[in-house]
Amino acid sequence: MHDTLFMNFETLKEITGNPNLNPADWHQHKHGGGWVYKDVFIEENPEIYIGPKAIVWGGTIRKSNFAFKCEMHGGVMWGGEMLEGTWETTPLFIAGSKHSLSNAKPGYIQIGCQLHTFAHWQKHVRGIAKIHGYNKAEQDEYAAYVELFIKLGK
Repeated sequence: MHDTLFMNFETLKEITGNPNLNPADWHQHKHGGGWVYKDVFIEENPEIYIGPKAIVWGGTIRKSNFAFKCEMHGGVMWGGEMLEGTWETTPLFIAGSKHSLSNAKPGYIQIGCQLHTFAHWQKHVRGIAKIHGYNKAEQDEYAAYVELFIKLGK
């Protein structure tokens, strides 16, 4: 991500690609200083560490969800999945019309709470979208996003 130890709010806006983020909707986690969105639940536990280059946009973090100390040093978390991998640049993220998409870890895309490999999404994106009530235009939209992730993602 960025070279500075702690992200300021301007850097958070730059990384998320959203210059209209409301500072009242975000806070920095007391154990590590990473940015946390207002709707995220993080259990009060000193073993949960949200590092200075991490962004938590959605989901729930409880120590019991993880085998050891829960640590997030960098990257982004949406929908309850801790994102993995080593990133030299910010992972690809798109706010779609129904759900957000992220390059959750190398070779994977997370759409909403569904996390699958590039190949799985390429084969099943329309079926999964249909099951979740996406109309034809939304199915086309998400199929195009999957192709973009395969082309540009890690």
